[in-house]
Amino acid sequence: MAILTNKPVKSMTEKKILRSSTTKAINLPPEVWKEAGWKLNDEVELVVCENHSGNENNDIWKSISIDRIEDLEKYCEVYNENVEKLNKERE
Repeated sequence: MAILTNKPVKSMTEKKILRSSTTKAINLPPEVWKEAGWKLNDEVELVVCENHSGNENNDIWKSISIDRIEDLEKYCEVYNENVEKLNKERE
C-alpha cells in the first residue's frame, strides 16, 4: 500500500476568510486551483483531517483537505476501495 504524504508546493500565506454556503460549490481563489493544475468545475472531495504534532504534548488540530476526484481515482487505492464498497452496499 502506498504511503501518503502531503508536501506543500506553494504556500498561500495571505489570510482568507472562511464562509459558509448551502450549495455544493467550493469557491477558491484562481491562484490556488491554477497552482494545483485544476480546472473550474473539477469534481473534488472534502475531508476533515485530524493532525498530530508528534511533540511531547501530542497536540492535535483539525484541517480540511480538498482532493480532486480524478487524482484520487488515478492514485489512491484506499479511495477506490471505499467507492467500490459503497457501490456494493447500494446494490
